[in-house]
Amino acid sequence: HILYHTKYRMNRFVAALAILATPSSGFVIRSPSFQRQVTSTAISMAEEGRYTIADQPARFAKAKEENNPRVMDIDSMYDPSYLKGKRVAITGANRGIGLSLAKELVAQGGKLVAICRSSSEELEALDADEVVLGIDVTSDEVCEGIASKITGGPIDILINNAGYFYEPEEKIDSLNFKEELKM
Repeated sequence: HILYHTKYRMNRFVAALAILATPSSGFVIRSPSFQRQVTSTAISMAEEGRYTIADQPARFAKAKEENNPRVMDIDSMYDPSYLKGKRVAITGANRGIGLSLAKELVAQGGKLVAICRSSSEELEALDADEVVLGIDVTSDEVCEGIASKITGGPIDILINNAGYFYEPEEKIDSLNFKEELKM
């Protein structure tokens, strides 16, 4: 029992490393043999149903092989009708992913409450229910006052999309959790 428990805990650790060691994370496993073990363990644990596969191409290939409707036919899983009439606040709604979310929300009959630093022509064209400008999500003081700037009624759903990339290189012993929450 102890051997199994230790092996299970080690596999969980190795799987966690696989999740951390993505190309965008900056976390690198230098030993090729350990990298193979990490990848193999993560895939095996995902196959057992304990974890998702951190490797996105491998995850998609597996979903395609299984003909997983959640991945292969999103329309069979996505029913946006619940958005109709809901007031949805989206931070960063003036561009990028936030703007795409805002467009989908409006197309589905939702009421957009755009919260952003500045507006854009595309955001203005959406005819949002409410636009709150001048919000810098990296400022604690500004964020504390957002509620008083929303005047059109309560928010049903909040999509906290806006963020930024913290510039200093962080190490495990020097993480800045206050900044991490802003990302």
